[in-house]
Amino acid sequence: MKGELLYLVWLTCNTSFSPSVKRYLENYSAEELYRADYETLLRIGFSEKTSRSLSDKRLERAERILRVCRLKNILPVTYTDEAYPRALRNNPYMPIILYMRGNPSVLDKRLVGFVGTRKTTPVGESFSTRLAEELIDCGAVLVTGSALGIDSVALTTAFYKQKPAVSVLGCDIDKYYPSKNYALLEHTARLGLVISEYPPETNARFFPTRNRIIAGLSSALAVCEAPLDSGALITAEFASDYGVPIFAPYIDGDSFAGCRALVDRGALELIEASALLSASKPTPLKTAEKKPRKKREAVEKITVEENKKQYSDPLLSYVVGCILEGRDTPDKMASSEYPVHKLLAALTQLELEGDVESLPGNRYSIK
Repeated sequence: MKGELLYLVWLTCNTSFSPSVKRYLENYSAEELYRADYETLLRIGFSEKTSRSLSDKRLERAERILRVCRLKNILPVTYTDEAYPRALRNNPYMPIILYMRGNPSVLDKRLVGFVGTRKTTPVGESFSTRLAEELIDCGAVLVTGSALGIDSVALTTAFYKQKPAVSVLGCDIDKYYPSKNYALLEHTARLGLVISEYPPETNARFFPTRNRIIAGLSSALAVCEAPLDSGALITAEFASDYGVPIFAPYIDGDSFAGCRALVDRGALELIEASALLSASKPTPLKTAEKKPRKKREAVEKITVEENKKQYSDPLLSYVVGCILEGRDTPDKMASSEYPVHKLLAALTQLELEGDVESLPGNRYSIK
């Protein structure tokens, strides 16, 4: 049973699924990292904490994960496999392994990201349903999450039209979250594809980080309804970084305030489906206007002693400084300059780079 896939599962599990480990795989195979002792791992460049974790050579968990995958028809696809999505392959922040249920061939179709708030209004529900219908009728495959609200609009519309969709989970590949979307996710796995970077028996709950996969897969992104604190704005930030065209409606009301802010920053106004299908030029988002910070919030540069890493980005410095001060949740970090959605995007970036880790209760700590 032993092979590179087994060692990659062991490696990702023992490094908290951090994509930053991928840079070590440029020079070493997963098996070579498995064979390396603590001192060798330190010389390679791993931190003391990660080297200790990788010194645990037990393979039982990885073997169990692969057994469950076989039993549940879950396909583990590594970043070097032919089946790995081409759109994600060269992105350093993408997962080393994607776990898939369904038909990977749908990834070869025109993929349109479809995101928004969990708490839709009647206006948002009507607008997003019509848009989903038009996109599906034109042959697009909607890429979304699995949450209530706009995600469910995308999956429900695909269900009624008996067309494929792609759902990216922020939890284990074999979990149904929320549970009331069980039928929608089963349909999606039957005609389309369900994806997660987290294998079975992980008990993962990392929903902000999955947004980068939605953005990375999409040829264009529709933010259908989003207030200013919506997690959908994180997906838009990733799409901006990846050169993916971003669309949002310019509709009045608090539940669309985040959409209007995106258009004001450079996103294209979302009026009809055809624009999403023909879009090819990136829509980089302008930096939001900043307000003067209070004196106690002025953190220009923080040095994390554990890894001696310095942050020139004031937002990353601010977030790390908050964690070091004990303000370890996005709500505690939030300020007039840095609202929750910006903090979640920064925490996601730091988590992907392996500098912070998420804890129960939506808390974060320095790794």
